[in-house]
Amino acid sequence: MTGDKRESLFPAFAVVGMVGFIVDAAVFQLLYSTLGGYVLPRILATAVAVVVTWGLNRRFVFRTAGTTGAAKEFVRYVTVQSSGIVVNFAVYALLLTLSEALRQVPVAAVAVGALVAMVFNYLGARHWVFAKTGWRP
Repeated sequence: MTGDKRESLFPAFAVVGMVGFIVDAAVFQLLYSTLGGYVLPRILATAVAVVVTWGLNRRFVFRTAGTTGAAKEFVRYVTVQSSGIVVNFAVYALLLTLSEALRQVPVAAVAVGALVAMVFNYLGARHWVFAKTGWRP
């Protein structure tokens, strides 16, 4: 530990990530079951999960409060999440391309993509998104 108490926030960030994954996977499975296809359900489910995790991270992990600067913070969060989403989707697509078994249970590919992308999202949130909005231990 380098003296920065934010290093101890990763477990809480991971819990929020798990909640985000549950939301993502549930929305994906619902949309996949009703609409079919792989792409549109992933896009919509991911959008819902990003909004949910922003709210939870802002309130419980990085403890920013109020509405002052919230819109700019949200834009930064979406920007960071977008890089993680690119990684997530790339892993998801690669796994679906390589594995017939995963095409039968695509939510497993969603899980692997989410885990790989988590490190990108955490570092961006910690060093850029919430660093400018009054993080407090």
